[in-house]
Amino acid sequence: MASVVRGDDILQINAPTQNQQLTSNTQFNIQYTIIGAQAAHITNAYYFNSMAVEFRWTQKNNESNVIELNAASGLVSDPAPAGIANKQYSTLWKVPGCHFFHRYSPNDYNFELIFTPQYSALAANQVAPGPQQEPITVPVTINVNDANFPKC
Repeated sequence: MASVVRGDDILQINAPTQNQQLTSNTQFNIQYTIIGAQAAHITNAYYFNSMAVEFRWTQKNNESNVIELNAASGLVSDPAPAGIANKQYSTLWKVPGCHFFHRYSPNDYNFELIFTPQYSALAANQVAPGPQQEPITVPVTINVNDANFPKC
């Protein structure tokens, strides 16, 4: 499975991959890499301070009906010293349970994880060394494990 990275990104999402299947009520290991600017020959890397992950679902027949919840925040994003190498991180996220997915059925909703870099405000005399990293959206599919329903 391929990771999600674009052009001069300094963030690479290793897991989940595009349209990876996640199972309800399980721990999922989110994995990401902070790209070493020197190693990747990126001249204007602007590293972020932390990262947040949102779990978003959109109704298939009404795309204006978008709901999201915070899956993780304050994620570590320190680059390797001087950007000489890539640095990998992971964090566990508990996928919502089957009751959630009975309310928001995968038949009726599309699901995605949005990885948003968090930057500190620059002081008045500071200039950003380059463009900010854009959020990365990774669509996922959901396998509802309701073997023990309604106690799932």
